[in-house]
Amino acid sequence: MPKIKCPHCGSVQERYPHILLCNNCFEDISGSDDWHAAEPEASPEDKGKALTTANAFRTGMRESLRMGQWLSPLGTVLKRTSTRVFKRFVTLYFLALLSLFFLMAIGIFTSMIGINMFFPEAIQPAQHMLPIMLTGIAAFLFISLFCQAALISALVNEQAGLMDSFAIASGKFFSYTALFLVLNVLIWGASCSCIFPAQLFSFFFPSRRSF
Repeated sequence: MPKIKCPHCGSVQERYPHILLCNNCFEDISGSDDWHAAEPEASPEDKGKALTTANAFRTGMRESLRMGQWLSPLGTVLKRTSTRVFKRFVTLYFLALLSLFFLMAIGIFTSMIGINMFFPEAIQPAQHMLPIMLTGIAAFLFISLFCQAALISALVNEQAGLMDSFAIASGKFFSYTALFLVLNVLIWGASCSCIFPAQLFSFFFPSRRSF
């Protein structure tokens, strides 16, 4: 079994595909040079076959069980996860808060439009109020989608900070917006599809009330 050296503490351990943490300091060793240099070479009869991820994982598990090794302990995984969450809490919380705040704040503009249309006696109508409200809705929706794209960028890129997430989101904003619109159309269509069975049921089985 090939040996790899931890770039953090210098300890040497055997390389297994499913063990990504150092046995000594519990740091990530999958990105080290020794990890890629210790890639197992395929036998001549297997060179023509593409080894899938599932097969590689299964082979590594079988070999580790034979050698008395096992996956990283649960406590180590939970400790590393909590450490990463604590380090990135401010960035993720701030982006999530901004996206939800501006998305929910759209309700202020929609309520103002509804009051102006149906209850004009409640507030004094201002000039050009409808265009101003529609502009506010578009601006808040843009900010909310941009913050959502930055949040996804921060989740995908572990080393990205707050400004790095905004920079990545600026290049992915239109793709995320298109995906957002497609998902909303699919969800809206699925919701509307539930109405037709109810309409058919009410047509064939009308309710009868006895007085």
